[in-house]
Amino acid sequence: ITKAETKANVSDAELKLLQSQLSPHFLFNTLNNLYALSIHDASKLPPLLLKLSDLLRYTVYDTKATLVSLDDEINYITNYIDFEKIRLGERLELTANWPESLAEAPPIAPMLLIVFVENAFKHSKNTQDPRIKIALDLQIWGKTLLFSVQNSFDPNLPKNTPEQHSGLGLENVKKRLELAYPNRPDLSIAQKNNTFMVKLRLT
Repeated sequence: ITKAETKANVSDAELKLLQSQLSPHFLFNTLNNLYALSIHDASKLPPLLLKLSDLLRYTVYDTKATLVSLDDEINYITNYIDFEKIRLGERLELTANWPESLAEAPPIAPMLLIVFVENAFKHSKNTQDPRIKIALDLQIWGKTLLFSVQNSFDPNLPKNTPEQHSGLGLENVKKRLELAYPNRPDLSIAQKNNTFMVKLRLT
């Protein structure tokens, strides 16, 4: 029993550490967006500062829980996308599909889905194509969640550039999936031509 408790405590501590490693990067991106906007159109800052407050509250307080409501996670993603829309402007061609109500959806490990969304924006913005294409889709069947992300990217980008690597984000989320979902979550990552595809199934 003592060995089992020790192992559980170590896993819980590792999980919390992995969650905390995700937070700073989102804040840096958001502050950069606000700074750029303050120069060009400061009148739009007040509502965005409220969104920033929601982002920080969720990151600092709500993510301490092992599981959060899927509605809160999607709200965080929506706020994040609003900042990316400001930065990318008319270049962004975004489609986002998820149920209107997530009240009955199963809870989820916090800051999990946003990793894939952030990577989609990071890879897409470096293409030479005048249009940045990102598609998000979320489906719920009982206690099963299926989340997919597709984004355009430049396959000819030199492999030694940061944009060609998933970095801490995807490696981190794989470890978190192993810890938070021991019943073998299904994660597939692939690329075809100039499209990067991620599919995640959680039960």
